[in-house]
Amino acid sequence: MYRCHVRLVISVFAWLLPLTALAQPAAAPAPAPRPARPARFDARVEVVALRAELEALRRQLAELDATGGAEGRRLVTLLEALGARVVALDEAVRASGQAIDGVGDAANRDLDDQAGSIGDLRRDVDALAQEVGQIPTAEHDGGFRIRAGDDYSLRVGGYTQGRWSGSHRSDTTPAWQAGGFALRRTRLILDGELGPRIKVRTMIELVATPLLFDGYADIGLGRGLSLRAGRDKVPFTRSFLAGASSLTFTERAVALDQFRWGRDLGVQLRGAHGPLEWSLGVGNGAVDGAVDRMPAVAARVAYAAAGQLIGPNPGDVKGTAPTAVTVAIDGVIDAPTVPATVGAVMIDPDPEKNGTPTRVKVQGGSADVTLRHRGLELSIEGLVRRDDWRDALRTAPTLEAIVGGRAPVATAFISELTYMAVPGRLLGGARIAAGDLPVLSMRQATTVPRGEDVFEVALTGMWLHAGRRAVNVTYTYLDFGPAPGATVGGIEHRFVIEGQLNL
Repeated sequence: MYRCHVRLVISVFAWLLPLTALAQPAAAPAPAPRPARPARFDARVEVVALRAELEALRRQLAELDATGGAEGRRLVTLLEALGARVVALDEAVRASGQAIDGVGDAANRDLDDQAGSIGDLRRDVDALAQEVGQIPTAEHDGGFRIRAGDDYSLRVGGYTQGRWSGSHRSDTTPAWQAGGFALRRTRLILDGELGPRIKVRTMIELVATPLLFDGYADIGLGRGLSLRAGRDKVPFTRSFLAGASSLTFTERAVALDQFRWGRDLGVQLRGAHGPLEWSLGVGNGAVDGAVDRMPAVAARVAYAAAGQLIGPNPGDVKGTAPTAVTVAIDGVIDAPTVPATVGAVMIDPDPEKNGTPTRVKVQGGSADVTLRHRGLELSIEGLVRRDDWRDALRTAPTLEAIVGGRAPVATAFISELTYMAVPGRLLGGARIAAGDLPVLSMRQATTVPRGEDVFEVALTGMWLHAGRRAVNVTYTYLDFGPAPGATVGGIEHRFVIEGQLNL
């Protein structure tokens, strides 16, 4: 009986225990963790360090000499890097302010103070950078260049050419003619930039009497156009447009020197549009740019048929790759006053005494093609010229036999092949040229040439230093046809050794 009561009591407790647990209130949930307050960005230490670097650069600027040079360019680089670090610091402070916005006025005021200090530092860096930018900097790039800011510069350059020459002629006695030593050219060149749109150039020949060769300004018009005003080469024939300091032979071809124009005073409209370059010029038209009432008109167009456009300077010194081919055509129309004498014939330039001089009407044209490939250059140029002497023959009929007719037409061709045998150091080449020799000279006083025509073969070797002409050795064979009134011509062998010193 007792055991029955015990089992009953245990059963009742077994049923009541679960009910008791359900009846107890649920435990309160644990509170969510509070977000951590973002740490404030403190830039004060970095600002002090940057300020110290700025003051160190300021002291270096005070010790800098007037020319600036490489040290000035180094300061510019350091200031650019310092400015970039200040900008990054400013951005970090601003980002920190956005992250803790609203957490407290004291924190915001502290960040505002830091931002103000960084702003002051940034303005001081910019001010010093402008001051450094005004320092003239000198460098050497084919001459000594001085810069003042980004848009103003002056380059002082030039070159001198000294030579020894000799020749052997079949039509003189003695046949061997020693030319001896001579200064062929000594030229001072000043060019530079006067702002973003104006470029200037002046070249003066110092051998014998100083003579202004080049003196012009190029004014940028936008869209690849520019206007050149002043004294410059007439844009006619590639061989003449090549600079004398870059010639691969010691002299240009004899036929070319008789065909070409010289320099003239006037204006040229020039264009550069990718593979196409052109120029159209109007000048005084008289020999060597003297004042004349009858202007001359000249034009030249060059087009890169393949690869990059090839300029007039000869020789593939830099080793063009891939292959480049350029074709060009040019022409000139002029009417210079008839010369006072041609040989032994005297000419009255104003027979009617009315102030209107007798003129020779001249038209010239040339076309050339140039190929370059890895140090090899082949250029071929053809020339034609017509001289109308009819007005002059009215008063000097005997002149017709000397000039070759009433309106003689002269033609010539020039072919040059050069190769960089040692890249950047040694160039070798050959030239073949032939053509008529017009009597009228468009670049100097007219003299009767040695023959009616000429055939020329030349061999050359050129050593370069720092990519520029240094020593040039040229042998030239010349076969002149009979001169007016003569029955035989003459043969000449020329030898020239020339050294060039570049400023």
